[in-house]
Amino acid sequence: MRRPIHRRTTRASAAAAAATGSTSTIFAGAMRYELKIVEYSRTKAVPNGCSMKYPAFTAAGHTWHVGYFPNGVIGAEEAEADYVAFFLYLNDNDAAEEAVKAQAIFSLLDIEGNPVSSYTFTTVLVNFSEKKYWVTRTSSRGNLWRIHCISRTIASASG
Repeated sequence: MRRPIHRRTTRASAAAAAATGSTSTIFAGAMRYELKIVEYSRTKAVPNGCSMKYPAFTAAGHTWHVGYFPNGVIGAEEAEADYVAFFLYLNDNDAAEEAVKAQAIFSLLDIEGNPVSSYTFTTVLVNFSEKKYWVTRTSSRGNLWRIHCISRTIASASG
């Protein structure tokens, strides 16, 4: 698995930035985590179904990471590599004490860092204690972006 090309989170406290080398801010359980993929064309060499796992981050008291599949994922109806996929994973091993619910917004950002509305997708609120795996697509075959999101990496993350 390749290392990510660049990772940056935004709006952080100085303490978080000093501890992790990144910046982030959490507002009422919400956090912005920004990935900048430099030299995107080079990531297309990653085989279909293989991901680039980005470093973990903390939001709402839980540890998460983002998986980036530059050539899509492998599945019965998804053997083609004409789209990118992003997964959000809950990493916590101690999440069994309470329900872990999450909602994510995935956006392609323009050159100024603003979300492009036609490439922005908000997931439903997902309860990780009920769903081991959740996926959705935002566009039809042939378009650049399909957003896949919210997945749980441990079977014991529960309610």
